[in-house]
Amino acid sequence: MATWDDVRELALSLPEASEHVSSRGKLEWKVRAKAFVLERPLRRADLDSLGIAEQRGPVLAAKTEDEAVKLALTTEDPSVFFTTPHFDGYATVLVHLDRIPRRRLSEVVAEAWAATAPEKLVREYLRHNVD
Repeated sequence: MATWDDVRELALSLPEASEHVSSRGKLEWKVRAKAFVLERPLRRADLDSLGIAEQRGPVLAAKTEDEAVKLALTTEDPSVFFTTPHFDGYATVLVHLDRIPRRRLSEVVAEAWAATAPEKLVREYLRHNVD
């Protein structure tokens, strides 16, 4: 299953992506100063809403194209994709990093980048990288 090293490699392979450490000491990957994937430890309110006492494994937050995509992911595979009330109204899905295969993570990271990057940059990337 996936690791933070996988996230790093996949994110940094995308145009103009950069790695940062947030003011809270958490990893985040940005395109033109906008985060598209980031380390997102669960807070007490998140744990309470999920009905669990503690976080089990690393959690990645990933931008989605819209809330319909977030809903589709959480419905399709709730053992990997989930959300909490904190993200209601936001096109961001949470991912159990240690439960997602690297190949699927690659899709999630690329889609998060595409949802965040400027449209022109996405078009250029797709023009040169899609068969």
